[in-house]
Amino acid sequence: MKKNKSFIIFNEDFWKNYIHYNDMKNVRNLVLIDEAIKLYKKVDKSSNLKNFELEKKIHETGLDAIKKGELKNEALLDFIENEDIYFKDRKYENKKDRTLEVLNGIDLETVDDKFYEK
Repeated sequence: MKKNKSFIIFNEDFWKNYIHYNDMKNVRNLVLIDEAIKLYKKVDKSSNLKNFELEKKIHETGLDAIKKGELKNEALLDFIENEDIYFKDRKYENKKDRTLEVLNGIDLETVDDKFYEK
């Protein structure tokens, strides 16, 4: 790790370990890691930081979180709204359809106006 002006630059091993730690456990952290890496690559064009197959890891972790009931309502809609992540599974390439299993994550008892608007 080193400090570069207003950024702290973490080496590739840090990102790899942090991703591994969150894989299949915390979809929100994986999304934030993905955003941080993309921002860093945008700021430092010479960066050769890998992608780490994050979109696929986010996809799988998100689906697992839905099955476990950890991702509900608005968070679920945010997840399925992102086509780069939600349609990442190869069997859904070039398709606009998915199974309805993901809708099990909607908790009808707690649905509010914000959910309906979204």
